[in-house]
Amino acid sequence: MNKDEKTAGLPPQDGMQGNIENGLRWAAVRQGILFFVGTAGILTYTRALGPEGIGLFVIANFVYALLSAIAQAPFRDAVIYFREEKHTHATFACLAGLGLAGVAIAFVAAPWISVYYESEGATILIRAMLVVFLLASGAIVPAALLLKTFQFRAHELLKSAAEIVFTLVVVCFVWMGWDVWALFLGHLCQNAFWMIMTWWFSGYRPRWTSDWQAYKDVLRYSGNLMGSEMLGYINNNADNAAAGGFGEVKLGLYTFGENQSSFLVLGIGLPISQIALPALAAVRESAKEFRKVLGDMMRLVSVISTPGHVGAFLLADYITVLFFGTEWLEALWILRAYFGYRIFLTILAIPNSAASAYGRTDIRFKQDLIQVPLFLAGIWVSLEYWGTVEAMAWILVGVRNFMAFIHMAWIVHATPMTWRAVWQSLWPSFLSSAVLGGIIVAARGFDVFGFAPPTDFWTALVPIAVYVPLGILGYVGLYFVVDRAGFWEVVMLGKRVIRPEKEGEK
Repeated sequence: MNKDEKTAGLPPQDGMQGNIENGLRWAAVRQGILFFVGTAGILTYTRALGPEGIGLFVIANFVYALLSAIAQAPFRDAVIYFREEKHTHATFACLAGLGLAGVAIAFVAAPWISVYYESEGATILIRAMLVVFLLASGAIVPAALLLKTFQFRAHELLKSAAEIVFTLVVVCFVWMGWDVWALFLGHLCQNAFWMIMTWWFSGYRPRWTSDWQAYKDVLRYSGNLMGSEMLGYINNNADNAAAGGFGEVKLGLYTFGENQSSFLVLGIGLPISQIALPALAAVRESAKEFRKVLGDMMRLVSVISTPGHVGAFLLADYITVLFFGTEWLEALWILRAYFGYRIFLTILAIPNSAASAYGRTDIRFKQDLIQVPLFLAGIWVSLEYWGTVEAMAWILVGVRNFMAFIHMAWIVHATPMTWRAVWQSLWPSFLSSAVLGGIIVAARGFDVFGFAPPTDFWTALVPIAVYVPLGILGYVGLYFVVDRAGFWEVVMLGKRVIRPEKEGEK
């Protein structure tokens, strides 16, 4: 394998800043589209299905999530990490073999899962979601190639189009009365579109490689990630399984709080981490460049997500009634608990990419291995002594936040990251958000504006319309005061993302 073949399709490192800004530009475009399209879909099916319908779909999604833990992140990262084409083909073969084996096992196990949850309709829905998994798995390698070669425009536009397909199908079939099956059909059409388009735009064609070392390399690299994802599956779903013991309604409420708190993780943390992964992988030989890219990405995520999570935590009752209705207020303190966790998880998405880019996939696995017994103990304690899903949410958020700090420390130790760089990236947004949060608490505590408790659309809309604009202006002002240099760096980055410099303007 010669040097040219090893690096075929990879962008030059000297244009890294332009590649990053291009990725951020198209990620911003996608998030702008998804804000409206995704919100319309969520509001439609959440209001139409209610806690019981959401709970039924969550049961089927447990199996889908486990299979995804085996197939998606571990092999996506392997495609990006390895330079040689033979590793890409080996990754596809490993993914196909493990994916099909997982589908066969899940198909057989579906009736027993339904018996555990005492849900008659779960068996057929679980088996139907296996088709969605196969479609999603088929897109892993070509989609990763789009990221690896910095084709962010194609990747983000296709993601946006797939989300539009999902929303249109869900809205249409919910209106036709298909209930929970509208969600299945939405995911089916979304992933079929995503798979076909990623293959088309990436130009990938799988080939068999007889180089067994390539398979060993892929499995060695992905093995830690796969183990981590499976342990993460236990961490993320053992509590849902416990909540399911209270019935589909309580399960629906618990997963509502957990899932709806993830908007900023999915909308900000993960898209930027997808951009950070190939960028960090391309500069991993230079500690200085590695730290610079990592610091810039962490600052960008924190500037947006930290005040968003603080505001969402404090205004969660208004947000819930405004978008989902009063029937979901029972999940309020579950939602708030998970907002307290997402603050750190969103930022941690970037160091996770750093560990993968640096080849230290073992860190996440070891951290998850330590977390599992603590997590299971937290579930037992909360149910034994309090017996409520709300108590379980808060105790598990405490465990997760403690382990998030351990995870960060481990990555700092093992990569060119430094605590100084982490501190410089995060302290302005954390301080500004904390001060702003204190002001909101005081305003609500002293009833400065005289708002009534949220009981309908209008009593929720008016406070949101007042607090959100004032909060944004207040946060921007505070950030400018505490870190003027960082403020202008973010502003200039935003300017370049929105309006890229032309050659003659540099």
